[in-house]
Amino acid sequence: MNIPPKAIHYAIHGLLARHRVEQGFSFPLKQLMAEWPETALRRGDLIKGLEGLRKSGHLTIDQTPEGPMVRLINEDFGLVVTALDRDAVTTLTRLRELRRRPQSHVAALVPDQKHARRPGESGPKPSD
Repeated sequence: MNIPPKAIHYAIHGLLARHRVEQGFSFPLKQLMAEWPETALRRGDLIKGLEGLRKSGHLTIDQTPEGPMVRLINEDFGLVVTALDRDAVTTLTRLRELRRRPQSHVAALVPDQKHARRPGESGPKPSD
């Protein structure tokens, strides 16, 4: 699936917004990379997205004693205004649905059990 850069930018913005990173504030690149798999995008997409946002002046990557930090300069790249923006959000949502890991086969076959004791096993009795 061809992922438009705008969809990648929305994924980056989503992670920063979740941590309430506002203009002028920084976020550890290491933590951004650790949370990136939640977006269902590839690591290479993160690199391309950060580079594009850096070139467009929306963020910088600063070297600090704590490690590289992503500093948000202008968060306009996260606004959904045009039809193109809405298409990018739709693409990102569709991609997440496609790449979502299905529930394992065995887990789907076994019904949810409230109690993990076998009949006749000793131990505290569940209260119903």
